Amino acid sequence: MHDSNSSGKKPIEEVQALRPRKPKLERLRPEAAEYKKVEEALRQSEQYYRGLVNCSTDVIWRVNLEGILTFVSPSAKALCGFEAEELIGAPLEKILTENGVGKARESLMQRKRGEFGKEPIIFELVHRRKDGTEFVAEIRSAPIFGENGEVVGIQGITRDITERKRAEEALRDSEREKSAILDSMSELVVYQDRNMRILWANKAAGESVGLKSERLVGRYCYEIWHGRSEVCAHCPVVKARETGQPQTAEIATPDGRRWFLRGYPLKDANGNIVGVVEVTQDITERKNAEELLRNAEKEWRNSFDSLEDVVLIIDTDYNIENINEAGLKLLAKSKEETIGKKCYQVIGDADSPPEECPCKKSLKTKKVESLDRYEKKFCKYFSIKISPIFDENGEIIKFVDLRRDITERKKAEESLQKQKDKVQKYLDIAGVMFVAINAGGEITLINKKGREILGYEEKEIFGKNWFDNFLPKRLVDGIKQVSEKLLTGKLNAAEYFENPVLTKSGEERLIAWHNTILKDENGKVIGHLSSGQDITERKRADEKLLDYQAQLKSLASQLTLAEEHERRRIATELHDQISQSLVVSKLKLEALHESAASEELGNDLNEVCNSLGQTIAETRSLTSEVHSPLLSLLGFEAAVAEWLTEQIEGKHGIAIEFKDDGQPKPLDDDIRILLFRDVRELLTNVVRHAHAHKVRVSIRKVGSRIRVKVEDYGIGFDPSEITWMPARTGGFGLFSIRERLEEVGGRLKIESKPGHGTTVAITAPLKAEKNAEGR
Repeated sequence: MHDSNSSGKKPIEEVQALRPRKPKLERLRPEAAEYKKVEEALRQSEQYYRGLVNCSTDVIWRVNLEGILTFVSPSAKALCGFEAEELIGAPLEKILTENGVGKARESLMQRKRGEFGKEPIIFELVHRRKDGTEFVAEIRSAPIFGENGEVVGIQGITRDITERKRAEEALRDSEREKSAILDSMSELVVYQDRNMRILWANKAAGESVGLKSERLVGRYCYEIWHGRSEVCAHCPVVKARETGQPQTAEIATPDGRRWFLRGYPLKDANGNIVGVVEVTQDITERKNAEELLRNAEKEWRNSFDSLEDVVLIIDTDYNIENINEAGLKLLAKSKEETIGKKCYQVIGDADSPPEECPCKKSLKTKKVESLDRYEKKFCKYFSIKISPIFDENGEIIKFVDLRRDITERKKAEESLQKQKDKVQKYLDIAGVMFVAINAGGEITLINKKGREILGYEEKEIFGKNWFDNFLPKRLVDGIKQVSEKLLTGKLNAAEYFENPVLTKSGEERLIAWHNTILKDENGKVIGHLSSGQDITERKRADEKLLDYQAQLKSLASQLTLAEEHERRRIATELHDQISQSLVVSKLKLEALHESAASEELGNDLNEVCNSLGQTIAETRSLTSEVHSPLLSLLGFEAAVAEWLTEQIEGKHGIAIEFKDDGQPKPLDDDIRILLFRDVRELLTNVVRHAHAHKVRVSIRKVGSRIRVKVEDYGIGFDPSEITWMPARTGGFGLFSIRERLEEVGGRLKIESKPGHGTTVAITAPLKAEKNAEGR
């Protein structure tokens, strides 16, 4: 920055020293040598001063103790829109806000009271431009003393520091973005010093132990996650610190969770390890872990020093005639070592002016010339502005060389870019897509995975509206509403969403999203960051699996019906053919027995008749077991009652109780067959496994459905073991019954408890329901 209290100080002092002598000298003869000498010195000093003032981009000013501006440099026009003539004679209220005026007048009073002595002071004030807009400026001021040494005003320099403020704000925004990204990660990220004490932890790390991340700072990882008082064996963090190389390990914590740990050493500029970043992923239920999003962080610059400008007075032969204190400090030389030397020798250690020298160019154009240049000697960037000084004939006689150190600004820009590049690099190694969308719906960040999924280059995506360009048209309105709810806090940012995105080829890819809100330093929502996983193939596989399951259910149901139909056919043949033939044969043998020629033949015929009688009885029993004839003749209820009586009570001696509500139940043939098969299977299970002394079966109509309840007074079982039943029973089991019922729109409900018997309720439609495939 330009310091008017030092830059141009000598010309100002010369002018002030010569002015009191001018009236006395004017009384001398004009040709007096001393008069001409003083007049020429005064003219040159004033011209130096004017050149310095005119070429300065900062505003140089003076104000009296009443707060009236008595001098303003022409650069006021560029800074605040006022011509210098508009401000001279005007009060401070014309260019300062109300708050700024109060601070300025307080400074005037302090100067008047002599509180700061002769020392310059630096502070910031909010200024108002001619068009009404406001900006923050840095003020560097010093007192003006009268003839008797009293303070009569203040002089100083005003500099617009808007760009510096913007750079600081950009750095803060970048820090917030970094924190938001790290906190959006599902992995646990912990930064530890060399003693393994936690310096920083992300949100996921805190949530993993039910604490806020700030509560982890200062503690040890092995204490928090492992409940230990010392470092774990084979700890990858320790190995990373000792070897200087990244380390990984898979470990278990006392709570039974499994973790995949990665330790990354952090080094300073000298290569010394200063800490370790530990990245931990919970792989208890998810073995296919995503790659680490970010593995390290470094210190961010958070402010930039106030800079002073270097000012030189150079003649047309590039000789330095004067130099300010900032220039001497930069060169680390005294005035005696610099005055009279060539500027390109002192500053650039060169034998001649460089081709791009702005002084050389100004000699040709006779205009102010500017150049940004890196000076190797000082390892600094400078913004150079050359302003020519003319004589009475309009010829250039000298230059004011103003050099502003912009190194910190350049470093800030490079540092900020490096940080953004590093964050982008971390995001680019992630196995999921990341996209940051501002409040206007524009994309401000997208990682490599996101670009791969969408099929675009970064330049084709950055700055585009997410909703208008990368979503199917039919979903835009709905997803916009979800986004608005996220930004207004009406929707939890951690909620899980699935929606398709539209790729460059026109293909839709289904993405599973997790979102986090981005806010500025004032808490204002500025957008949201979303991480998304492409689940297109997984969804397709799930749909195929469900389709296969539905087909298997249908086939199982059809197989059962086919089996029952075959049973009925076999039972019919047994009854209509074999049984009838046996009965006829028995009748004929009985008739033959009556006319037997001998007693021996009669006994043989009687034995054969008895054998046929037994065979007929067994055939009838077999016919009933294969297929109850009552199911077709008298209906479902009668067939169940008959089977209970003959099979459960008659054969196995288990007490039975049968109830029917008496309402008509017009069942489809297929439903009737399946229900009878299922009830028979349930009763068979009771006989084989329940050890029950009594069974109760009730049937009733509920709307357009039928409900059958089978209760046994047996040993019971754990319903959670239902998936093991097929293996235990050797048959279809309860699992198969449920599958058959669901295929026709029915349900199976099981209530049981070891030692307390079992109740199985079956509900099914009276008429078969078609499934989605029309089966």
